[in-house]
Amino acid sequence: MMKNIEKYNELSDNNEIASIIYGCIATTDLIEKRQGKITGFHPIIFLIDSLYNLNFAVYKNLDFVTRKGGARYVINDVSSYRKAKDFNVEKIKPISKLFEKYGCMTKEEIINFIYSIYLIRNNDILPEDPIIRKAIMLYQTYYKNNISINTIPKDSRVYMEYLMNKLNKGIKDNSYTSSLQKVGKTSITSQYTLNINNLKYPDVKMMIVTDGTGSLEEENAAYKFCEYMNEWFWKCNPKKENFAANLKAAIKLINKKICDDKNNKVTSASVVIITNDNLYISSIGNTRVYLIEDEKLLKINRKESLYDDIIEKNGIFPFTKEYAKKVPYDLIGKDYDLNPEVIKIDSSNITGVLISNSEIYQELSDITIENIIKNNNSEDILNQIESLVDDNISPAMAIYQKQKIKKFDRRRK
Repeated sequence: MMKNIEKYNELSDNNEIASIIYGCIATTDLIEKRQGKITGFHPIIFLIDSLYNLNFAVYKNLDFVTRKGGARYVINDVSSYRKAKDFNVEKIKPISKLFEKYGCMTKEEIINFIYSIYLIRNNDILPEDPIIRKAIMLYQTYYKNNISINTIPKDSRVYMEYLMNKLNKGIKDNSYTSSLQKVGKTSITSQYTLNINNLKYPDVKMMIVTDGTGSLEEENAAYKFCEYMNEWFWKCNPKKENFAANLKAAIKLINKKICDDKNNKVTSASVVIITNDNLYISSIGNTRVYLIEDEKLLKINRKESLYDDIIEKNGIFPFTKEYAKKVPYDLIGKDYDLNPEVIKIDSSNITGVLISNSEIYQELSDITIENIIKNNNSEDILNQIESLVDDNISPAMAIYQKQKIKKFDRRRK
């Protein structure tokens, strides 16, 4: 499964090698974080095995693990992968030949060579070799910032954005952002969260929570909405006066793209973009946005479900109220003229924002969530909320706070 099956990017030998290294170390990092180890299923072995053999089988259910940072999209441009997918690749660059320059004569030597790079991926001092250096820059700049790249960028852009990222890391930021998603035991829905800072404007952050139909492994509406918003975020200028209008136009365009693909399903989505001065908030469907003012929880009031719409119109329910509360009022991917509302809020008095899917607020009252915020560190809030919901449901949420809340000390009088 590839992002664009109509075309691919012709890569130089050096960029093919950098693509393979980047895809391997990014995927391995993700799996190690999920599993706590990489001994059981080793992504580098899996990926090199597949690229080494032009007749390898593509395991569709494993595609999703390489998505973060665009690792799979970058691998898609490697000629041996394209050849295995029966694309008309004029010149095949077998990885056995590509890695000869590093003295790797066998598949096992290539695997060990890439693993040695994986071990130094977080070093501040970069290797002298320009190809390995570029792969590590890609990892530190894009993957670690949740930026999804579609292909290997030009050297000049990588160097510039790597340096920009290093400079921005030195800027003091007392805010805290995090996200959490968990698949329930019986869930058939698909949630994705996105939580990123802008490289060009380090004070600007974006959080997204989606809640759609389909499975985690699919490139469904929930996943594609996050991907398209990710791509848009790096091109936008959040300092413009008409930024709210730009955000609205972007959501409308992305919805049209998703609708045009008839294989897509639908999703609810909430987007919050945070700058030093303002919050920009847009919600579609039954995901919910709360503002935090000191320790008080304030809900953004809007039509979230069919229940809200019926109550506003006539209050006559053709079915149960419980069912009406579970049906989103509007959706991303539904083939109609979506007109998303984008609200701009002065953030000077706002100390935080919480986004949640309906699975959470239908299980927990606003008072319960507010008490969790009052009595926990920022790092613990999402885990505490998740611990109180049923194991069968799939919670998805994201949080932003200007400063970390001190943990409540029960010993105080």
